Amino acid sequence: MIHDFPLRKLNTFQIEGAISNYYLLESIDDAKAFRKAHNEFVVLGKGSNSIVHHSVLTKAVVQVSADIVPMRYTDNSIHLSAGTTVQQLLRYSTDLGVSGFEFMAGVPATLGGMVAMNFGCWNKEMADMLLYVEYINEKGELCRLDKAGCNFSYRSSIFQEKSWIIVSVNCAVTKGNPADIKAAIKSIVSDRSAKQPLRAKTFGSVFMNPDGQYAAQLIESIGLKGFEKNGVKVSSQHANFFENTGSATYESVVDMIEMIQEKVKDAYNVSLVPEVKLIL
Repeated sequence: MIHDFPLRKLNTFQIEGAISNYYLLESIDDAKAFRKAHNEFVVLGKGSNSIVHHSVLTKAVVQVSADIVPMRYTDNSIHLSAGTTVQQLLRYSTDLGVSGFEFMAGVPATLGGMVAMNFGCWNKEMADMLLYVEYINEKGELCRLDKAGCNFSYRSSIFQEKSWIIVSVNCAVTKGNPADIKAAIKSIVSDRSAKQPLRAKTFGSVFMNPDGQYAAQLIESIGLKGFEKNGVKVSSQHANFFENTGSATYESVVDMIEMIQEKVKDAYNVSLVPEVKLIL
């Protein structure tokens, strides 16, 4: 456990604050012991899809090490720690010549976080690849859940409803040419950089896309693209992204979310649902 761990190191939006009790789980035994000893805690990956309220800073905040389990690779699957970052994952897949993860390129996240939120883009999502997940349950036991049991839907899974800690992920992969994989990764990063503010302090998409519509288009159409208030800016590059211009707080993010929801509802009778997780 580490006291007074800087929150900005745990969230890509880089809100300030200090975590009173920070834990890095470096083994399955660590994870079992932690879960047995704690009923209230917050699990973070790279914090790229969350905004943390200052009230959580006194709670236990936990991350899973990228080395909590060793990588295991067969001809059609790969088994990895939930703490594996996208950057590490793409390096592994390129070196091994396995394809399937390219759609994640450029996203500052961990594999466990992507499973929990069923991350998706370019018409692909984590549910398409997942074979099974290993997690620690409420009793501190190591358990396994296959894809059918994960209750995947758009940007959702059972892991958002349970106080479980994902420790490892097993995904289906196909063989590929390393040069082709590397080229695909480069192309996707370039495309994402052209459309999204990857170099800004941001947390990814703010809202889920309503059926048949795009949140960014709705926000832009009501004139809020580039709008800034209290340290939160609606990105001029992509209206469904917020940027921290230096003084953003949890409250100022929520205020911006609620203002946009109200204006979109008034203009189009569409209810925008946040994709970003508001952690209290």
